[in-house]
Amino acid sequence: MHGHKELRTIERLTGRGPVERENGDFVREMRYHITTFREFIDGYIPGLRSIRGSVELEGMEAFRLVGESLTLRLEDDRILDFFISNSDGEIANRSQRFGESAA
Repeated sequence: MHGHKELRTIERLTGRGPVERENGDFVREMRYHITTFREFIDGYIPGLRSIRGSVELEGMEAFRLVGESLTLRLEDDRILDFFISNSDGEIANRSQRFGESAA
């Protein structure tokens, strides 16, 4: 029998940070809104972490950036590898590299 699963909000982050392409080319500074969640089994056993959020796009950026592999440096110096999933700026993480310092 499987344990009861509960999704909890771990943190909410809002700020501005530099965004780069996978090859290291600078795109620009973007405002971001990120929420991290963690699944808990039976109320205390930590499970998978998930990240949801968005970046604020300008003009026609969505047409150039949707689906492209990008990296965001948060204001607290953590990094998030992500891609923009739609023209509203919603993002999806593309690796588990979140929470590490960029240094």
